[in-house]
Amino acid sequence: MIEPNKKGKAAVWKHFGFIKEKEDSAIDNTRVGCRLCMTMLKYSGNTMNLMDHMRHKHPADLQDLKGSTSCSDASSPVTTTLRTAVFVKHFIAFVF
Repeated sequence: MIEPNKKGKAAVWKHFGFIKEKEDSAIDNTRVGCRLCMTMLKYSGNTMNLMDHMRHKHPADLQDLKGSTSCSDASSPVTTTLRTAVFVKHFIAFVF
């Protein structure tokens, strides 16, 4: 069974949920299931694996999510700029 993530805010959660083996068993917070193809993926606290799965296996459905404000593109100029700024900050702190 695939149970919805009630706390998930990212739009990608529309297509994923946590795995529950049996009706009366606990939800496994380390595995998620894709509602589109029933593939199980590892979940480790962020949606990167989920986004990668959507990008490679369901690109058309991912495009539908792109219009949502809570689903960001990891390669957008803003994200890239922020990653660069964080890297520079840590590099300077390391050097000095």
